[in-house]
Amino acid sequence: MKLTVAINNYNYGRYVVEAVNSALTQTRLPDEIIVIDDASTDESRQVLMEEFGQNSLVRLYFKDKNEGQLSCFNLAFEQATGDVIFFLDADDVYKENYLEEIEAYYLGKSQWDFVFCDRELFGLASGVVSRWGGVSKIGITRYLTFFGKVWIGSSTSTVSVRKSLLEKFMPIPLERDWRIRADDCIVWGSSLAGGRKIHHVKPLIRYRVHDRNGYYKRAMPHGYEEVRSKAVSELFQYFEERLSLRPVGVEPIISECWKLPIMNWRYWKIYVWAIRCANVGWAMKFFGILKITKICFPRLTGSWIKRFRTKRLHRAA
Repeated sequence: MKLTVAINNYNYGRYVVEAVNSALTQTRLPDEIIVIDDASTDESRQVLMEEFGQNSLVRLYFKDKNEGQLSCFNLAFEQATGDVIFFLDADDVYKENYLEEIEAYYLGKSQWDFVFCDRELFGLASGVVSRWGGVSKIGITRYLTFFGKVWIGSSTSTVSVRKSLLEKFMPIPLERDWRIRADDCIVWGSSLAGGRKIHHVKPLIRYRVHDRNGYYKRAMPHGYEEVRSKAVSELFQYFEERLSLRPVGVEPIISECWKLPIMNWRYWKIYVWAIRCANVGWAMKFFGILKITKICFPRLTGSWIKRFRTKRLHRAA
């Protein structure tokens, strides 16, 4: 199996060398490292050329125009020759055993398509961030994502994806809308393309918190959420057209719901809405909703009863 590390950089000249070196010092070396510099105006080009210009494992691409993070992802995707692409922001670093541990998921019998791990904060903050807690095997979440825009993944540097899955929806032609937070495109697109997702419950990425983070705890300008909402709508419209996402029957929805390892009332409502939108008669929809409810209700009431009992035990103590 061939592994590609794709690093996107914009004006992180003081960090990018450390990011590349974290890929070069892996216990399982990548087969190629692609660095996309998005027309940086700092010392990035100079330090990259000095440190890695003669390194046969590192391929440097310097863009003439700054076009944002999604444009870097698109270019890295087009240039990558690996079976799996590991993404990395230029201000973050891999722990030395990251590639070795994550590759095992792609080599196993289950054949996962999308793996994300936890992240360890360093710099101006500390701690471990886990998006899905102790849940690991998530599986396919196409309809949960399409009808509920549920975001199942983590930040750029924690994500790796089979290139064969990315080929189903990339390159994405909405670069102007996704100058930042383009990891949303990868996370949502991978779900909508039917990727089998798994969460590695271990912080193998060190996420740097500093005064110039592109998004982390950054105050967004007035009107940002409205602009983002429009961008998300257009992104999902693109995915719907490219991936033909409207369900033609209820069985795929029911199967996905049954296999999902975690359930809550919001997810139940999303699956009910998905069945209502299926291209079948009302009788099929009715029995489909009954099946979804039969699957979900014991899990939903079980979790509610468990919380109720825990509260009573705490009060008794």
